[in-house]
Amino acid sequence: MPLRPMATPAGLHDAPADGGGSGYGPITRAALEHRDPPTRRTATLALTALQPHPDEALRRLSAALAGARGTRFRRKTQAWATLIDADPLVQEKSGELSCTEQAGVWWWQAWRRIVHHRRRIGRLTAGGGLGAGIALGLLRAIIAIPTSLPPGAIFGIFLFYGGILGAALSLGVLLSGYLQPGKMEARAGTAEQADGERQRWSWSTLGLCVLLGMLFFGLAHFFVAFINGMKLLKASYILPMGLLAAVGLSASLVAQPEGKQRWWLWPLRLTASAATGILALLPFNAAGVEWDRALAIGWAGSFYKADLGWLVEALWPRLVERFDVWQNILAMADAGLMGMVLTVGITVGLSLAARGLRRPAGSLTNRTVRKGA
Repeated sequence: MPLRPMATPAGLHDAPADGGGSGYGPITRAALEHRDPPTRRTATLALTALQPHPDEALRRLSAALAGARGTRFRRKTQAWATLIDADPLVQEKSGELSCTEQAGVWWWQAWRRIVHHRRRIGRLTAGGGLGAGIALGLLRAIIAIPTSLPPGAIFGIFLFYGGILGAALSLGVLLSGYLQPGKMEARAGTAEQADGERQRWSWSTLGLCVLLGMLFFGLAHFFVAFINGMKLLKASYILPMGLLAAVGLSASLVAQPEGKQRWWLWPLRLTASAATGILALLPFNAAGVEWDRALAIGWAGSFYKADLGWLVEALWPRLVERFDVWQNILAMADAGLMGMVLTVGITVGLSLAARGLRRPAGSLTNRTVRKGA
């Protein structure tokens, strides 16, 4: 049976006529001038199939852009972003673009990735926040048991605070994977596999992960300090201390949740998250500032002295006799333990959320196969 000729895609006849004699046809004009973004991307991809080499598609697009007005930069960066995602050979030609155009191409690639995977990003962010909230709430509730504080209420309060901080940090870590420049790997397999490839460990991935983690966690920490009743005008160092604490937390979560869970990396991850939490308190120790001004979710040395002093004196009397500032030592240990607990909670939350995203399709397929058998 002979194949019928493919119908012209809707809207291609609306493209302006080629009056300049540049030699480009309706598909090229639709790739640059059509008002519908999906149609522009489809036409751009069609050029790579119609031409024997991507250089020919680039030549035709350049010829069409020569006559474009007003939206030339936007159309060019969109077309280049689509071609780079479709063919890795185009990435080698991107050096011909100016720095501004390369930044525009990166922006369109990152924006499309984030919009395309927005449901996954949202669920993983919620999973990381819930894991951090439960982990931090349990830690605070256990510490509150020998005190006069109600463990249930303490758990609820720090579940809320930890959820905010964990969700913000998870969002920053996840976005770092989608903001990596280059070809999008989604065509290689499932969305989960694409995320795993895109978040593979490298120095650039680590740097971007730490940068975005610091930004999101620092702002969330500032917000938690505000709703916690801290006087931010007098405690202006709350923001930089939150940024410092986020360095180790972000580094401990690089390439999550799709990165390989190597057991020998866990000591390094926990050490990094604990070290930066402790370092955030050292300036306060040197300056003699009250510990509760350092981290919004940390417990001050004054708390340990007033509420747990009797227990510490009973368990470690030599510690109390040898160190006059033993409560500050416990506050530093509290900050380190808090960092490790957040790392574990966020990692578990991200992993469970990622597994839940994969489970429905697999479960449905398995049920269908069993019924068919």
